[in-house]
Order: sequence, then C-alpha cells, then structure tokens
Amino acid sequence: MSDSVLTGSAGEHYVLYKLHREGILAAQSPTGARDADILVFDDDGRLREYVGGYDDWLRQRPEPAAQKAAKTAEKDEKPAREKPSPTKRRLSFKETKELETLPHKIERMEAEKTEIIAALSSSEFYAGSDPAQVAATNARLEALVQELDEAYARWELLEDLAG
Repeated sequence: MSDSVLTGSAGEHYVLYKLHREGILAAQSPTGARDADILVFDDDGRLREYVGGYDDWLRQRPEPAAQKAAKTAEKDEKPAREKPSPTKRRLSFKETKELETLPHKIERMEAEKTEIIAALSSSEFYAGSDPAQVAATNARLEALVQELDEAYARWELLEDLAG
C-alpha cells in the first residue's frame, strides 16, 4: 500500500486476505502474541513448522525447484530488449475519494462480521430466535463475506493504480 495505512483489525484482515490470495493458509494470532510458529506445506507436500513469523519463514524456507530452474534459465538466456512500460493512468477524483474511504468501510464491515459470528456462536441466539431469523443472519454473513472480498479486491486495484 502506498498512501493509506491500516491499523488494528482491518490491517490484520487485509494481510490475511493477501496471504490467502497467494495460496497461503493463514490465521490470526491471539491479541498480544509476540511470535507465532508457521506451519507450511512444502513443495514435496510435507508439513513443516517454521519458528517465528512470515519474514522468518521466507528466510528459512528452501528455494523451490521451479525458482531454481528459472534462475538457471535466466542466466543462460541473453537479455531481451525491454519494452517501454505504458504510462499508468491517474486516479480520478471519485476513485481517490473511494480509496480514502474504503479502509473505514472495510473496518465497519469486519466489525459487523465479527458481531454476526459472535451471535451465531452463542447458544442463546438459537434458543431465543425463530428459524427465519437464524437463516436471515446466516444469509447476511454470506453476503457480508462476498462484499468484503469485493471491497478488498477494489482496494487492491485502486492501490495498484495509485502506484
């Protein structure tokens, strides 16, 4: 991210979203946890534990075979002519305002999602509610997850355009 900064829950959820998009299974650690170990499926399909955070895993992990092959292929090839990159378009006024408000919108949606999950996790909710209300709450949670995915994707697009 270039100009905007996310803190708290929204920032953590954004990082998890980015990791999941990269195919990395991730979960939030409890509040106040100093370090967490990482469990990773390596290229050979074995589950391995790495001590420390994500950056520690990047330093400790073995280099994937595909990257090794790509590096040797790059050394063998002659450098190709570089094409000039097309100029990026600037954000419109509307897109700039949207980029400014999107983190707050995401944070509100995350808070609502947390409230719904807490309600659905409570046995009192099911005891005191009719089935229609339970179904409506589940439907709202599904819609909210979809809206969050769309909001994160839009945010990522606007951040890329902003450069």
